Amino acid sequence: ENMLSTDRKEMLIMTILINYFTTLFKLIELSAETSEKFSLAGKLRVSPMFVGDYIQALKLYGPRKIEAAFDALIEADRTLKSTSTNSLYVMEKMLIRIM
Repeated sequence: ENMLSTDRKEMLIMTILINYFTTLFKLIELSAETSEKFSLAGKLRVSPMFVGDYIQALKLYGPRKIEAAFDALIEADRTLKSTSTNSLYVMEKMLIRIM
């Protein structure tokens, strides 16, 4: 809410979330190949310090929920770009669907 109230940062938030869920999606396949954090970090292009967090998030979301998150992101992106709907409402609705 703070990011949205001070500056219109909808697209920045969207980009961050898209990158996050893309990394989780990549981790599905990569974690089947190896569990070594440094190898995963290199392939995911994230710091080894964060690999554990991504693994934990993957346990919470799983493939179906990640796909649903992408659907929510796509819908929010379309709404933000094509209507004059309150952006805070659109972003909150998207986050509720993701969570």
